[in-house]
Amino acid sequence: MKISIKHIAFATLLNAGLAYGQNNQPELKTWSVGARLVHLYDLPSYKYDTETSRDMKGLNGDNTKFDLGVDLYVEKQFTPFWGVQVGFRTGGLTGANEVEYYENSFYEGTADLLFNLSNLDKRHMDSRWNYYARLGMGMGNFTSERYLALDDSPNGNFDDNYWEGRVGAGLQYEINSSWRVELDVAYNLAFNDGFDGYNNSTGNDPYLSTGLGIAYTFGKKENNPMYGVNFFSPEYFGEPEAAKVDNRPTAADSALANELAGAKSQMEEMNALIAKQEADLAELKAQKQKVEAPKSQREFVFFAFDSAILSEDAKRELAKTMAEVTGAIKVTGYADNTGDGSYNEKLKMRRAEAVKQFLVEGLQMSEESITVQLADEVKDLKNNEFLNRKVVVEFQQ
Repeated sequence: MKISIKHIAFATLLNAGLAYGQNNQPELKTWSVGARLVHLYDLPSYKYDTETSRDMKGLNGDNTKFDLGVDLYVEKQFTPFWGVQVGFRTGGLTGANEVEYYENSFYEGTADLLFNLSNLDKRHMDSRWNYYARLGMGMGNFTSERYLALDDSPNGNFDDNYWEGRVGAGLQYEINSSWRVELDVAYNLAFNDGFDGYNNSTGNDPYLSTGLGIAYTFGKKENNPMYGVNFFSPEYFGEPEAAKVDNRPTAADSALANELAGAKSQMEEMNALIAKQEADLAELKAQKQKVEAPKSQREFVFFAFDSAILSEDAKRELAKTMAEVTGAIKVTGYADNTGDGSYNEKLKMRRAEAVKQFLVEGLQMSEESITVQLADEVKDLKNNEFLNRKVVVEFQQ
């Protein structure tokens, strides 16, 4: 009895149905469909050759062709390591020896076990490339015609069913989480001696298939396909639903708590230092106000660390103090002891020039009346560096 396409379709759907619902990782995509364009090459088999009859092979003279076929398949991955493909192959083969040549056409249903070997390697976790092996079988029907090479006259034909076994390997590249391309090579063995036109009931006919194809994996785009996930990754194993959360402090939690306590202590010390600096500055301003203003008066302009930018408070104080000044003004720049001498000299000048620029542009004072100079040394005022980051403005009232 011949095997029809209906039989093959039924077997394909049956295999797919048996695989349905076996996925334990619903967040990973497990179903794919694919198609390959396949080159088919009849391999010579010399086991049953005689002096007058040698096995025919592909790409052997003008009577053979570059034979092509098509593979269509549905794939189900059960784990990152193994899965199943069921599908359909159709194509044709040609072969020749010194005396004869043949042409055949066939179709078959196929079933293969896939082994994603690359997913067993922990170093492969971030790669888009996958390599696999497969082991499978097929069942189908073929029609084969044999001809004499001398005059192309028919020399026998067969139309029969057959079984087939195969072993193969392939390479995949993931374009994204849904699409992949693949190169597949397989050694196929048809268990019917008439597959290549001869039928001595003594042998099998091998052929090589090399396919290039594309596959689409169903599911949400943000989810990865099962075949592309490493067998050891948390993405596959996940976290058991029944797992209990342990809220007890760990060593890492204790270390973090110690770090936070240390940071809090440092913050408190810094706040105390800032409060002390503000108190010293307030005391200095109070002493300044108690001293009777001499003929030659001074105004102090303080700056932040390594800064020559006037604060808004400093601008307001200068505007209030210098409002009635009309005589000569001397601006002296200072810096603290932090850093090297040459840098501090430049910093002094930048601070003095900033004050002069405000007096000229902001208060409309005469530039010719302002003299800029740098302090020769830095005095240690109560060991407080902040009090040395200043500019002194001297003027006649």
